[in-house]
Amino acid sequence: MFDTLRNALAALAGIVCLGGLPLEAKAFDGMWRVGASTGRACVSELYDAGCLVTEESGTSVGTYLGYGLSDMFDLNFELQYSGHQVRETDRYADLGTATVGVHYKFDVFRWIPYMGLLGGYGQVWGASPIGEMVSGPMGSFVLGVDRCIIPEFSVGLQIRDDVGLAFYSQYFTTTLRLEYRWGIDE
Repeated sequence: MFDTLRNALAALAGIVCLGGLPLEAKAFDGMWRVGASTGRACVSELYDAGCLVTEESGTSVGTYLGYGLSDMFDLNFELQYSGHQVRETDRYADLGTATVGVHYKFDVFRWIPYMGLLGGYGQVWGASPIGEMVSGPMGSFVLGVDRCIIPEFSVGLQIRDDVGLAFYSQYFTTTLRLEYRWGIDE
């Protein structure tokens, strides 16, 4: 967990270094965003047919699509995947989520901090001895900040906390994001 936090702080420091670029961050209604993310994920108390996954972090990758409902609200669709080693075995549990929800953006000069609530569906596979899949509804809370590199591209850092209702108690991810934006009317 401390490695994940240290990596997140290092990533945030790198984004802050971009702060010297003379660009203004802008969010618009009707603006589309598509991006990819990568980082680390920690899972606690992930159960699948009696197997408990370690709390060690695994690699996380994701993709997302967003649409600006207004200059303050975005509708987002996010896909996330991570892999985690099962305790005392050489097997891995794969965890995937698909969520949709709303982000509230605090549009400020050069930076766009945001927070959001999402709901969706999660699935775990590969952890049990017979490889059964376990799936169910889940919810997410996200905090993040994006930094405009040029009007069409931004980089960001997102911290996401997922709570699964059927198969795990908590799924925490810290990811770096790269985003392409279009539909920006200047």
